[in-house]
Amino acid sequence: MITRHGITFSTVKHAVDDLGWSPDASDPISIPTDDDLLIEVPPGEYVFEGSGSKHGPVDGTLRRWGIRGLGKTPADVVFRSDGPSTRFINSSFDSEDILVENLAFDNGDSWTGGDIGNALRARDGIEVHDVDHLGRSGAEPFCRWSLMPLIGEPDGEGTIERWRKTGPSIFVGHGSSDGGGGVFNAHEGTLHFRECVVANQGGDGGLYTGKHPGSIVFERCEFDTNDMAVIRSAAGSELHDCEVVMDWENAHPENLLASELPDDVREAYNARRRPFGDSNKDGPIEEDVPTGINGVYFSSAQFGKSGGGIYRCEVEIRSVHSSRGQAGITINNSDGALDIHDTTVHVDVDGIPPIWCRDPANQRLSRHKTPAEPWGIDLRNVAVTGSGDCDGGAAVVLENRHGSRLAGVEVDMPNARADIDVDGSRDVVRTDGGEDSGGDNITDTAMRDLTINGTGTPEATYRVEVDGELEHGDDSNPAAGDAVEGPVATGTIRWTGTDSYRFSGDVVRAEATGEAEILVDGEVLALPYTLDERPGGDEDGGDSGDESGNDGGGDSADGSDDGGDSSAELEALAGQVATLTADVASHDEQLSEHEAALGNHSERLDEVESDTSRLQALREKLAGVFTRE
Repeated sequence: MITRHGITFSTVKHAVDDLGWSPDASDPISIPTDDDLLIEVPPGEYVFEGSGSKHGPVDGTLRRWGIRGLGKTPADVVFRSDGPSTRFINSSFDSEDILVENLAFDNGDSWTGGDIGNALRARDGIEVHDVDHLGRSGAEPFCRWSLMPLIGEPDGEGTIERWRKTGPSIFVGHGSSDGGGGVFNAHEGTLHFRECVVANQGGDGGLYTGKHPGSIVFERCEFDTNDMAVIRSAAGSELHDCEVVMDWENAHPENLLASELPDDVREAYNARRRPFGDSNKDGPIEEDVPTGINGVYFSSAQFGKSGGGIYRCEVEIRSVHSSRGQAGITINNSDGALDIHDTTVHVDVDGIPPIWCRDPANQRLSRHKTPAEPWGIDLRNVAVTGSGDCDGGAAVVLENRHGSRLAGVEVDMPNARADIDVDGSRDVVRTDGGEDSGGDNITDTAMRDLTINGTGTPEATYRVEVDGELEHGDDSNPAAGDAVEGPVATGTIRWTGTDSYRFSGDVVRAEATGEAEILVDGEVLALPYTLDERPGGDEDGGDSGDESGNDGGGDSADGSDDGGDSSAELEALAGQVATLTADVASHDEQLSEHEAALGNHSERLDEVESDTSRLQALREKLAGVFTRE
C-alpha cells in the first residue's frame, strides 16, 4: 500500500518487471486500469497504440488509479503514440482519484500525427504533478487537447502542479486547433494550477478554462506567446502571481503560421479538409489566420459569472503575430464584478489597450449570459505602461461598469488618447487622488483617517465596518490579531496603543469590547456607533439566491438580511434545492457524455466526408479514362 498526493493505492505494479513493458519502445504496451492500482514506470521510452480517435489505452472509469515515473526528471520516462494522434487517458465522468506523476508525453516531430491528449475527468481527486508535454502540436484534424481535466462534484478538488508544455505549434484560428489544454462545461469543482508553464500554443490558446460553473485558481504560473489568449479564464476564477507574456519575436523558432506550412504538410491537411464550408475546419488551411491577441482573457460566456480576479500578476504584450486583438487584459461582456489588484500591464504594440472591461449590458453572442449586477471592477495598485497607441482610445476602458473603484491606478501611456475612459459607467470612485480622464463619471474621494486608541486598560477589542475602501495606515504596525477583510477592520488594542487605518466613504458600524476610543478624522465616535442612513445600502442585496455558491470565488454576503422565512420553510426549500441540484448534476453529466459522443461522431463524419470526396474524385478520373478509351 502506498499513498501519493492524498491518494492511497492498495496495489503497486512495476511496469517492466510485473507488466512486461518494453522500455526501449520495441513493443506497444498494455495498460491495466484496475481499481486501487499504481503503476510505477522505470526510465525508458514507451510506445502505445494510437487509436486515431478520442479514445486511448487508458479508457473508462478509473478509481484510485495512477501512473508514476521513477526517473529523476519527467523526461526520463517518455510515452509516445505509434503514429496516429490519440488520447492516452480518457477517463469517464464517474472516475475518482487519478494520479499522473513524473513523466512526459511526446508528440514527436511530425505536424500530421502523433499528438497525445489526456482527458482527466473525475468527480473528485485529480492529481497531476511534474509532467512535461513535449514535441510539436498540429492543427485539426491531427491535434488533441494535451490536458483536459475537470472535477464533476461542486465540493471536489484537483491539482495540476508543474505541468509544462512549451511548443512549438501551428498557429491557426479559433476552432482549428485544440490548443494546450481546456476545462469545459461539466467542471463544477475547483482545480488548482500551480507553477505550470504553457507557451507557444496555437489555435484555442494556452489554456481555455472559462466556460464552466466551477472555479480555477492559477498560482505562480507562466504563460508565454499563446494564440487567442495567452491565458483564458473567467470570473469566478483567480490568477495569483502569474507571468503572462506575448512576444512573437522571441517565441519558439519552429512555430508556424498556416501560411508558412511546408508543401507536404499543407497537402496532408487539405486532403482531410472540405474544400468549402462555413466552419473553421473547412477550406484550404493556408488561408486560416490566427485568432488574435489577448494577454489575459476572462469569459464565462453562457455561465455569466462574477467574482474572482487577477492578483499580483505581470502582463506584457511586447510583439505580436497578428493585427487582430482585444487587450492586455480583456474582461468579456459575460463577466460581472471582479478584482484586478497589485498587477502591472505593459503594452508596446498598437491597436489594443492594456485593460478593456466590456459592456455586460450588450452581449456579443446570443448564447452568452448577462451576469447579475453589480458589474463594477475593483482596480487597486495597478500600473499601466507602454508605448502602444491603445487603438486611439484610453489605456483603461470601463464600459458600463457601474460602481467600479480605482485606487492606486497609475497610467504611463504617452501615445494613448486618455488614461481612463469609464464609457457610460455610473458611480465610479477613484480614491487615490490621481488625474481623471473619464469626465464627470469619475468621483475623486480622498481617503479618511480611522484611529483606535487604547485608554490605559489591559485590553480592548474592536470592530469597524465602512462602506468604501479600507486599508492599514502608513504608520500602522498591525499586531497578529489585527486584520482588514474587505470593508471590515478588527483587532485588539492594549494599554495606550494605537491602530490606524485609511478608508473612503463612511463608517457604517463601530463597536468595542472593553475601553477604547475610535476616531474618524480626529473626531471621537460615540460607541456603539451605527450610521442611521446608509447610502445605497439596499441596491446590491437582491441577488443572493441566484449566484452564491456556484462561482467558486465570489462573495455571498448579500443574502444575510432576508430573515422573513421560518426555519421549517427554509428546510423545505433547502430540500427542494438539493433535489433540483442532484437532478441538474445528473442531466449535466448525461449532457457532457452526449457532447463527447457528438464530438466523436462529428470527427468520424468529417473523415467519412473526406473519404467520400476522394472517392468522388477517383470516380471522375476513372470516368475520364473510360471516356478517352
